[in-house]
Amino acid sequence: MRRLSALLLVHFALCGGLSCRPPAEHGVDRQPYGRGPGDAAAPDGSDGDATAEAAQRCSANDNRCASDDVALVCADGGQLNPETCGAGSVCLGTGCLSLRTKDDQSLDAKTLLAPHGEGWFNAWTAVGPIPGPILDGQTTANADAGPEVAAKSLCARDGRVDVHDKTDGKKGSRGTTHYELSGFVLAGRTAKVAFTAGFAGTVRISLDGKTILEGARDADPPPFKDEMRIAVDVERGVHRIVVHVEQSTNAPTSFWLRARSPAGGPAPDLLFAPDPKAQCGVTDLLSANVSKKPDANGFSIEVRPAWLGLGPRQPTDLPYRVEMDVKKGENRLLAEGALPKEKVGSSEGTFSFTAPLESAGAHEARIRLGDPPGYEITVPIVVRQNLHRRIVALAAKRSMIEGSKASRGDKDSLIYHIEDLMNDIAGGDPDVSWIKRRTEEAEKLVESLEQGKSPYAGRTGVVRRAYRSPLDGNLQPYVLFVPRAARKGKALPLVVASHGLGNRPEVALRVVLGEAPEGGFQGTHEARHLPGLPDLGAFIVAPWQFGNSGQRHLGEADLLHVIDEVRAHYPINDRRISMTGYSLGGTVSFVLPLHYPDVFSSSAPLCGYPNLLDWSSIRTPPHKPWEDVLISKRYIVNWAENGRHVPMFMVHGGKDEPRRSEVMAKRYRALGYAHELDVQEDLDHNVWDYGYEDGDMIRRLIGRQRPEVPEHVRLVTGEWRYDKAYWVRVLGLGAEDKFADIDARYSKKDATITIKARHVESFALDLKQLALKQEPRVTVNGKSMAGPFNSDAAYFVMQGSEFVQVASEPSRAGRKRAGVSGPIDDIDRHGRLIVYGTQDPAQIEENRMVAEHFASFDTFAARFPIKSDTEISDAEIESRSLVLIGNPKSNRVTALFEASLPARFEPHAITLRGKRHEGDDVGISFIHPHPRNANEYVVVHAGVGITGTLASRHLPRFSPDFLVYDARMTAQRGGHLLDRREVLDGGFFDVDWK
Repeated sequence: MRRLSALLLVHFALCGGLSCRPPAEHGVDRQPYGRGPGDAAAPDGSDGDATAEAAQRCSANDNRCASDDVALVCADGGQLNPETCGAGSVCLGTGCLSLRTKDDQSLDAKTLLAPHGEGWFNAWTAVGPIPGPILDGQTTANADAGPEVAAKSLCARDGRVDVHDKTDGKKGSRGTTHYELSGFVLAGRTAKVAFTAGFAGTVRISLDGKTILEGARDADPPPFKDEMRIAVDVERGVHRIVVHVEQSTNAPTSFWLRARSPAGGPAPDLLFAPDPKAQCGVTDLLSANVSKKPDANGFSIEVRPAWLGLGPRQPTDLPYRVEMDVKKGENRLLAEGALPKEKVGSSEGTFSFTAPLESAGAHEARIRLGDPPGYEITVPIVVRQNLHRRIVALAAKRSMIEGSKASRGDKDSLIYHIEDLMNDIAGGDPDVSWIKRRTEEAEKLVESLEQGKSPYAGRTGVVRRAYRSPLDGNLQPYVLFVPRAARKGKALPLVVASHGLGNRPEVALRVVLGEAPEGGFQGTHEARHLPGLPDLGAFIVAPWQFGNSGQRHLGEADLLHVIDEVRAHYPINDRRISMTGYSLGGTVSFVLPLHYPDVFSSSAPLCGYPNLLDWSSIRTPPHKPWEDVLISKRYIVNWAENGRHVPMFMVHGGKDEPRRSEVMAKRYRALGYAHELDVQEDLDHNVWDYGYEDGDMIRRLIGRQRPEVPEHVRLVTGEWRYDKAYWVRVLGLGAEDKFADIDARYSKKDATITIKARHVESFALDLKQLALKQEPRVTVNGKSMAGPFNSDAAYFVMQGSEFVQVASEPSRAGRKRAGVSGPIDDIDRHGRLIVYGTQDPAQIEENRMVAEHFASFDTFAARFPIKSDTEISDAEIESRSLVLIGNPKSNRVTALFEASLPARFEPHAITLRGKRHEGDDVGISFIHPHPRNANEYVVVHAGVGITGTLASRHLPRFSPDFLVYDARMTAQRGGHLLDRREVLDGGFFDVDWK
């Protein structure tokens, strides 16, 4: 048996509970149906129906409730007899259930709550903060918290219960404290119940004084839903549930908790009751999604109420009322009605209204859900009548824009511009001058388009543009400074400016042009209201890079797409494209030029951190063998050889660990490459004010031109994707754990080419670039190649211990190659569709949960599309990369591809590469070529059951081609390495994907 994680203590306990008591104690009157007081408790008009049911033959398994206070119980004669539940009891599950707790409290039937939506337990009675940690063995409620700590209700509308706030460590810690949260679970039948939880902090969850879940988790990233799961035998009756939550650091604490059926879906016949000391009302638990869209009449507002956790035990239609101060002193009723109870929480459970434009200024629409006082939502409405109508009129031009002859990039830029304005007025943005200016700009752009002109032609200065990313299908913004000299059509230099953490592209533009904002880098005002920026005679572009994705695949892909967009629309000198950035952008400026050495002419990284080996997240944890390989691949200093024609001008603060930049400077110095490291001893992280002062750094970058066809090329690569430098291309890596290394030289005068290659399986030379006037003499690792050579390219393949020339590019069909090579995160360079399985009812909910996770978690501003396996079309299956959630039993697309994939799923095991891994909690994640599209991927996240599938959310960033794991994977979230997480297997497929 595999060992359990030390961080997760699970007690498989038989929870004691109330069984049915004798009739007098239970408050049940046993009488023939239709006689005595039982008549009054029968459902309206149900006499005949209940009598008919009672007449039928039955068994004990047929016991059930006819209404809230009438049970149908199988008598000795084999007939169902009605029993009226007495005072202090309700009918639940198989009969009447007393509401008296084991500690002799009486629960009020009116306060009982039923699971709705996803079923989160989100209505608690809380006591705290209590000084000190959770005591060993402490599992019951009502600890001695002191007279100053009173019980209070803790109601979480969105399901996650936030307990401790983050404390300010700078002001000193208040010490370790904990909270006690208590309530009652009412079970209508004896059954196995799966309790699932996710939490941040130290948490102990107990049922009837017995611990069922316990552990400690970090708060960053926040807890996932259903991270842990334990099946518990719960007897019919009332059970006290207690959650102790401890905060021992300044990080916030929180948790998710619910009860589910082991077969999937809600646990049947289960209710919840807060402790009578302090309780949540049903409208305290009501959530609502409110969307607001400007239209010609004002604002169209749609409201979708839902109980995401607990809600009313006996739902009724949900009344709503909407009022708005449309004019000074005039409140107007905008909407009133009731949502049918069966539609609340469904896609059809919405109501809408229009907030009119009658009076300019700030207003409020007040939405009340439920009977007074209900749940009141205030929606701010800012009316700017004329501006509003102008922007809505612009939005109506979309079909005209799409049908115009403008370039795709111009269309995307204008559409993004108008969508941004629509969002500004929908959100009541207070920056009126900005909105007016942008509206005027949009109107002029549309006017140019309607006149058949290119809307952005001739515009100089700051130009905000966008393109539609092939990765997630959404519009991605970037900002471009267009110099006046561009009007002449002459090709000009391009400088790419990468922003710091949390900054907008406009802020990056300001910073690199020496106009860094003084009031901070995070606000919108600094990004909108730009000072006069110096025109240095070059294009300066600042990409969005999917927010803070920086040098990772998403950020890298965005930056390259932006360069392509600018090249397509403006006259760019391709030999004078350079790179700079600060902080996070400084790291980007180390990485991208060495991944793409024939794109960039030079780079200026400021206060970056290329020193991956020194990061605490890398240095501190133990390393798996494949993690050492991935660390080596991601350590950009190992790529320094590619910088032969990419000078680096580094700036770092002496008080900001200058070793971060020194590691690269040291390597450049050893290679004899052009570089400078300027360490300003008196500066901390902010070296940008100094480094970009007076535009000197930008002038230095634009003055550098890369060679068109260098005579000497170095190409090292640890990843298949980065396969090219000038006229040299690696086709096949010699080993997964070593860097391919090619030193290539040619002499045009002598028509000679000399190659030294290590750890290379095959490579190609672009002879067309070299433009040799005679047949070249080629030497590879000291061996002379006979030729003749194709005038366009020469290809070489390792056979035995030496290279041989081949006539054409060797096929890599079915083999690893650039663009289809793994590891798992290489899919971030591909557009993808996430597909969750719906074929097994027991797995649908968890499959969808995992799909939502991979659609947005750790991808920053990206949001990938999701479909179920029944919604996806054959064309979609074949046209793009797929992320498949769920095993072949639950996901029809996984089943469709299973024969072409390396994993085999059994009812209680998964087999990969000849290794069989047994256990109902086993899961697997792997990347593999798409069986129907050789240029795309399939990534599979699936388990034997739901536990293994859910555990896939805990993959670290540095994951290889495959990982096999079990429930111990949930010990941590996020991070670069596995660290405390244990796995069953992991590694890389070989070059043939075996």
